[in-house]
Amino acid sequence: MDKCYVNLSQLVASGTRTSSDFKQVHLNAYGRALNECLGVLITGTQGGNHLRKWKKIYGKIVKLKSLSGANWDKESCTITLESKHYIGHIRDHREDANYLNTPIKHYHEMATIFDNSLATSAYAKRANDPLAIEVTETENERRMHQKTLKMLHLRMIK
Repeated sequence: MDKCYVNLSQLVASGTRTSSDFKQVHLNAYGRALNECLGVLITGTQGGNHLRKWKKIYGKIVKLKSLSGANWDKESCTITLESKHYIGHIRDHREDANYLNTPIKHYHEMATIFDNSLATSAYAKRANDPLAIEVTETENERRMHQKTLKMLHLRMIK
């Protein structure tokens, strides 16, 4: 399995991937690599589905890294939470236990493959957001800009 992720991360690093997805020829090659690793017949479409699953997992990891009180250990690729915070978080989000206080296998490969294709924070769109609207600034940036304009306007009046 390690070989499959390394091959894909090398493709991304070489600039072969399109802006947000892989071409069908690369998905077919990934399917063949998974066939070799797992010994199971996998098509390029199934390989693409597998990558979508890993992209979702990477998105979850990115969100967990930004939790209040979370620490990131670059050496072991581990998101750590103090015991009290961990218990409280896992009480509400049981599925996150797989990614907290335990090393995350293949993190570097996932980061190489998916890092530039994830929209985060203010630039992420929800499923029901209109696609034609471009987000140019966050709400805080807009407020700061308005305050600055008001201050300049008041200075000009005086």
